[in-house]
Amino acid sequence: RGRTIPFVSVETAGVFTRTFCDFGPTFTVVDEDGETPKETLLDRIELATEENDRKGAEEADDVFVVHCLEDERHEVSKGDQIVFQKGAEFAEEDDGSEESSNQDNDLGRCEVLRVMNPTRFTVRRICSDDSGAEDYAHRVNHDALSFSRVKVPREVEFLSLWKALEAQADADKDIFAASDLEKSLDMTRRSAVMASFSALDSFAHEYERLPAALVGDDVAIFKNMAKQAAMGDK
Repeated sequence: RGRTIPFVSVETAGVFTRTFCDFGPTFTVVDEDGETPKETLLDRIELATEENDRKGAEEADDVFVVHCLEDERHEVSKGDQIVFQKGAEFAEEDDGSEESSNQDNDLGRCEVLRVMNPTRFTVRRICSDDSGAEDYAHRVNHDALSFSRVKVPREVEFLSLWKALEAQADADKDIFAASDLEKSLDMTRRSAVMASFSALDSFAHEYERLPAALVGDDVAIFKNMAKQAAMGDK
């Protein structure tokens, strides 16, 4: 890490996999996945009024809760930028030209603050728009049919392995990339999986082997280590 050499570790245990990446304290990501951003159908956006929904925002920020259409799943993560896109009929009303349609088919960019579940997340408005928050929400709900992620280069700070292990139980530290949206966002499941991997590391370090499933003492020791890891004991 001191020589800024990128490090990637992959570990499997049964049906579970843990991947750790450390590309140093500053790393520029130009394109995170190489895929064309998915267009997700929009149900509505609402002005965020609950303190919990405004996590990560400044007092002056306009924050909204974004709801996907039923059975639609988004593919956004914290820090992503999205753009709300007008329906074809509203884009044509602005100007009949194709050039104008391409330029004005969106309703401004927003930054994702927090992912709540596979169909709902919060954003703050970052576009240059003089309209008030309620007027903006009304315009998006009236004109927009969908939204999509906007790819922008960004600086990413990677944690060292030890700092990542310390932060794994903190829900406010978003250090995980969800691989299964139904289960990865469940803090109970996440904590159980990470505690089990931590216990596996501790067992292998102490006994220089992996625990055997059919050995009673190994199972008891592993369970105790997992409980200690889940409670944050060192």
